[in-house]
Amino acid sequence: RNIIYVPDDYSTIQSAVENASAYDEIIVRNGSYIDYIIINKPLFIHSQYGLYNCVVRPKIENKPVFDIFSDYVTLSGFIICNNEHDRYIGIALNYAEYCVIANNYLYNLNYEIWLHYCNHTILDNNILGAFWQVQYDGIRIENSFNITVTNNIWYDHIWEGLYFIHTRNSTVKNN
Repeated sequence: RNIIYVPDDYSTIQSAVENASAYDEIIVRNGSYIDYIIINKPLFIHSQYGLYNCVVRPKIENKPVFDIFSDYVTLSGFIICNNEHDRYIGIALNYAEYCVIANNYLYNLNYEIWLHYCNHTILDNNILGAFWQVQYDGIRIENSFNITVTNNIWYDHIWEGLYFIHTRNSTVKNN
């Protein structure tokens, strides 16, 4: 497995993803990034020194910051936020299995985390919130099964902090 550093090896997270091979590790150094990241292969992506040192903001309105279409993706250690009143999603997982979304802080987004047809996925130790009352759901999970939601914190959502629809055999604890 290769280790890729952003911005040392590639200037954007998306370019690092595009040039990575399956199961590579992408380490994002401290800083602020504006990006639209499409993940279509198994990868381990994390900040180098934890979420309070690495901020990722949306690049394209109505697109997620991280758009995951692959199994076996781990995403950890980011602040994902929006400083505008536009519509954004922080992390979207579509038809993905065995993913881990952990240790992230997401705020001022319409939806922080959205799972659609995902299975065997872990959402752990994330902070999800609003300052402008623009959020709808903190975590929205649709048509999925065997989802584990543990140790997360929600605050100030207009609708639900956690919303399940057509989802079964899931665990929610210590939130």
